[in-house]
Amino acid sequence: MNTYCTVTVPAKNADAADEIIRRVNALEALLSVSREGSDIYRLNYSDGEQTPIDNETALLLKRALELNSLLPSFDFSLFRLSLLWGFFATPSVPDDADIKSALSHCGTDKLTVGDGFASLSGGAMLDLGAIAK
Repeated sequence: MNTYCTVTVPAKNADAADEIIRRVNALEALLSVSREGSDIYRLNYSDGEQTPIDNETALLLKRALELNSLLPSFDFSLFRLSLLWGFFATPSVPDDADIKSALSHCGTDKLTVGDGFASLSGGAMLDLGAIAK
């Protein structure tokens, strides 16, 4: 999820570090916005098509929607803005028209989640980093 991770465990629990790293890698494989093949990457670039996803991803998407309904400022559909600002390339300040255009594609109402599938409409793109971590 494009975040540096350090694991520290007591020496007597050294095996736990391996399990933690395995779990983090498994989550990365499902939830990364930049790792081709992850559920979220495939969903973001699915052109609105229904996308098969792991049940764990579906559960997290449903939880994220619940949180968004309680706290509307928690909007995990703003990934298009992250791309526009160049957070995954060369950062730059976009002009107001480009920001307005990108915002027109955002909104958690554009997400449909079922058991083992999801779809995005209207060019929305997700980033679950805030809830997945």
